[in-house]
Amino acid sequence: MSDLEHDPGRQQIIEVLQRHEVQFIVIGGAASQSRGWDGQTADVDVTPSRAMDNLTRLAAALTELDACFRVDEERYPHGFPPPGGLDAYSFRSQVSVALTTEHGHLDVCLIPDGFPGGYEDLLPRAEVVPVAQTTRSANVADAGDILLSKETADRQKDRDMLPALRAAFEKAGTLKPRPGPAVIAARDIAAARQPLPPRPGSGPTAPSPCPGTPGPQAARRDHDVDR
Repeated sequence: MSDLEHDPGRQQIIEVLQRHEVQFIVIGGAASQSRGWDGQTADVDVTPSRAMDNLTRLAAALTELDACFRVDEERYPHGFPPPGGLDAYSFRSQVSVALTTEHGHLDVCLIPDGFPGGYEDLLPRAEVVPVAQTTRSANVADAGDILLSKETADRQKDRDMLPALRAAFEKAGTLKPRPGPAVIAARDIAAARQPLPPRPGSGPTAPSPCPGTPGPQAARRDHDVDR
């Protein structure tokens, strides 16, 4: 889909996530490139399933990538190491988690703008296609969902970018008519949206294990499906 140059860092991130069998959807700039946009992006954005076993696999993949929290790049140019390491509970109550790895920046966005159900909301229209700048294929967000997320975020930069993004998708033939609301099994939705149980021994009010991670509102403003 894209003539952009190969990105070995992006390749490695996608390969590690897939090797750990993480269920995720590529969103953000990488998704837009995979759908026909020829612009540049500085990181990889993914939305994982919030099922407990999937978040455990995600934590293992991020540990292999030596992922650190991206909080204050002047003070912590290589990121802030997760105290005690990462596990499924690291993502409890998080909207998004900004990370840095030796292969580049990685943003784990659990709730993109316009899609409160996260992975389960995006999955019905996502497709397995080649991920731009890699030799791998993965679930990539639908072009229409990318536009809808930008419209929902409604920042000035989103409004400025929408016409060119829409034109790129139309030229590439990736923008499809949007169907009616997707029907997903009620039990699957309920299971996906159940809050994670408290970390053993921590109690329900334990502090987030992600110090310095932006709060939900700040994170949501920064995580539309196309970034």
